[in-house]
Amino acid sequence: MKEAFDLTEYWRFVRRRKAFLLLPVLLLPLMTLLGAMVMPRIYLLKAQVIVREEQEPLEGMAVEARITQQLGGIVTIIRSPSSQTQIARQLLKEWPEKGPLIRLLEDFQDHLLIREKREEREVVIEIAYLGTPQEYVAAVVNAFADAIVEQGTQLIRAALQQSIEFVEEQLRQYQKKLRQLDEEEQQLKTQMAEQLGEEAPISSLEGLRQFVSRQLAQDEAELRRLRLELMAARSQKAALEAQLERLEPVIEEVTTGRANLAVANIEGQLAETRAELAAQLKLYTEKHPRIIELQAKIEELEKQLEETRRQTEETGERKTTPNPAYVEVQDKIRAAEGQIAYLSTQEAQVRSSVEKWRRIVPQLPAFEQQLKRITEERTAYQERYSTLLDRHLALTINQQFEESRDTGRFQVHRPGNVPRRPVSPNPKKLAVFSLLGGLVIGVSFALLAEYFDHSVRTTEDLHRYLDAEVLAVLPRLPL
Repeated sequence: MKEAFDLTEYWRFVRRRKAFLLLPVLLLPLMTLLGAMVMPRIYLLKAQVIVREEQEPLEGMAVEARITQQLGGIVTIIRSPSSQTQIARQLLKEWPEKGPLIRLLEDFQDHLLIREKREEREVVIEIAYLGTPQEYVAAVVNAFADAIVEQGTQLIRAALQQSIEFVEEQLRQYQKKLRQLDEEEQQLKTQMAEQLGEEAPISSLEGLRQFVSRQLAQDEAELRRLRLELMAARSQKAALEAQLERLEPVIEEVTTGRANLAVANIEGQLAETRAELAAQLKLYTEKHPRIIELQAKIEELEKQLEETRRQTEETGERKTTPNPAYVEVQDKIRAAEGQIAYLSTQEAQVRSSVEKWRRIVPQLPAFEQQLKRITEERTAYQERYSTLLDRHLALTINQQFEESRDTGRFQVHRPGNVPRRPVSPNPKKLAVFSLLGGLVIGVSFALLAEYFDHSVRTTEDLHRYLDAEVLAVLPRLPL
């Protein structure tokens, strides 16, 4: 049968072993508090260095050296042995008892924590240090915070300077390229102007195409006109030569001279009519009214000439003289030859001009393509050049703000000049833990003492040890 729980039995056990229980509970917290009083005070100080991504006056501007990309190496630089050695030497000037240098550097490795946290528009660098005394802890944290600000400022300035130099080099290259494009365009326009003439609108592609088409059409029309005039002049010359063959170089005149003059007049009219008929036959057919009229006139003039000559031979005395009609036709032939020479010269010049325009027409697409390419490249380079100018201006403004040392980019947040309370030792925590520890130890000692104690003190002990019934119990009487 299971025995019932008896709280009284446990109370007797506690009273019986109270020495084992109370001694650790009292001694351990007391010894812990005494030890805490003589232990060195350890202080913890934290600080934050907040780095803004952009300056207020530069928000929204295109800045090449973005701070979030440039500050990644600050923590690495501060953690490097060279930087920590420099900071340690500065601290040893005010705290020589913290030396030597190697021990101070080892203390930094063990008790100094530096970490960074990136947020949307800023970088937060946290510094935490454990040490003693509190003034020294504050000095260490302040030294590292100042070093981070200084290193960050130097890194940003260097990055800005490199970015400015890079942008300036890019600007020089774009300026050189723009000058080359201007020279190439000027050379191309000069070559085309030499072929087209100074009046050609070289700057306008559409105007240039229209100009060439118009000049070619005008020269072709002029060439057709000159060829028609040249054809008519040659036909007139041929007719005059044919008329000249039919005329006698000399004529026989009567003494009175009147009949001879009449013959010359008729022959002149006949020659002119025949020349006109030859020219008209080049343009019209024989059934044309004007051709029929000229043929009838020629027949009538031939009859008059024959009748006049017959009368002259019958009535007048003959005398040989140069034929005025023959001389007149010769003069007309020479004039026709001069006109043919002039028209031939004009026709050759116009034909040369037409051939020139016809050679230029196939070259226009290539010229337009080159000019279009130069224009597009210049536009693209000018846009990039303007963008680089804006970037250079933004970088220069940013550099001026950085050099002013009052940028507001770095903000150091410290909870106070020096830590007020030590983090170690903590009397309250030590008292609680030592009390709990003493209680555990006391209970353990009491249980051990009870376990190894085989004394018989109650009837239950006799029954448990001897498995026999108790006959009588003698009470304990006071002496």
